[in-house]
This record gives sequence, structure tokens and C-alpha cells, in this order.
Amino acid sequence: MTRTALGIAATYGRFDTQEALDSLLYAVKLMRKTPPASLNNDKAPTLKRIGGITPISEFTNDTAGFSLQAAVAIFPPDQFEQVLGVLNDMTPQETRGMALLMLCDNVLKTMPNATKKLSQALSPVAVTKSVP
Repeated sequence: MTRTALGIAATYGRFDTQEALDSLLYAVKLMRKTPPASLNNDKAPTLKRIGGITPISEFTNDTAGFSLQAAVAIFPPDQFEQVLGVLNDMTPQETRGMALLMLCDNVLKTMPNATKKLSQALSPVAVTKSVP
């Protein structure tokens, strides 16, 4: 159920970011019961067998966009604060940390020379002030 909600968020994110945020919020609520490892699987969830009806073929072979990465990556950098607010509500700390890393990685990838600027900002600054 969680991966389906993530797929909905990723799909809505292509044309309606507000609805995508609402879908992501719903997926975050469902994540409390989902193992973190399954959130990395980008394929569509498998179909459940219903009352003796067997699917004729596998429909999930060539599907993508049902992972946490796909749902987070769809948001533009100007939505960073809103997505961060939604992701901060995640209950498993491991999942929240993984999602925050994905969000930051996606934002940094959109900025030209982001790693160069970041390394310059983090490097120690030489102080040339004279001491009296």
C-alpha cells in the first residue's frame, strides 16, 4: 500500500505539486508499517490474488516510479522546505534519514557547481588578522 501511495505521489508530481505533497504525506503515514528495505524497490507492487482469480501475466515487469527515491526526486528545488516538512514526520529514523539524504542529493544535483561551492564553504578559512 505504501509503495502504491509513493507511485501516486511521483505521478502527481509531474503536473500538480500540491497533490503530490498530499500523496507523499499519506505515504509517510503508511510507512510506519512498512519495512525500510521495500521502499527502495522501484517496480510496481505485485498484484494480490483475489478469490481464486489468477492474473494471466505479470503486469509489473516494466514499471518504475514506486520507490521513495522516485517520490522525492519529482519535486523541484523550490519545494524543498515543504517536502522536508513532510519527510520529518517519518517514524522509522532509518527511513527518515534515507529520505532526507535523497532530498538533499536531488537539490544539490540541480545546482551547478554545488559540490565545489559546498567544499569551499566547509574548508577552513585562513585568518590573516594581526594580533596586537
